[in-house]
Amino acid sequence: MMEAMHRDFAAASHDANIKGVVVTGEGSYYSAGVDLSGTIKPMAPKALQHMIRTKNQLVFDTFLDFPKPLVVAVNGAAIGASVTTATLSDAIVACKESSFNTPFTRLGVPPEGCSSVHFEFLMGKETAARMLGKEGWVPNGEEAAKVGLVTKCVDKSVLVEEAVNLCR
Repeated sequence: MMEAMHRDFAAASHDANIKGVVVTGEGSYYSAGVDLSGTIKPMAPKALQHMIRTKNQLVFDTFLDFPKPLVVAVNGAAIGASVTTATLSDAIVACKESSFNTPFTRLGVPPEGCSSVHFEFLMGKETAARMLGKEGWVPNGEEAAKVGLVTKCVDKSVLVEEAVNLCR
């Protein structure tokens, strides 16, 4: 899926008819994040480190280097990497039913996607620590807007429309 997203972003960046991109999910989930068991297979530690670094770099660079407006419309639960990558977009629009879960501490892995630095920039040191640390705070859309994690929180019925408007 990550590679397909990269290909789609590359195609959109070269299509003069596409003025911006909105990324959203279906149903009650924006994204469940990375399936670690489906991504990481037994291999030599050096090969594993290289694979993780290469795949993560591709995802983050896809968001950071996209030359057109990129807006994320969080329609439900966002977990892990989907939260950290969303913050690399130009704007995040969330619905009230959305949630932002960064379970890195519970999983025993370090925060990724520059979140250990970027979250503090967006929300301040204390709020970033609440999300990324032991507390594991999971804000909903309204709370995320109040602390600066997302650009705005809107009703789910106008979520994509609001995101499209931000691309203009």
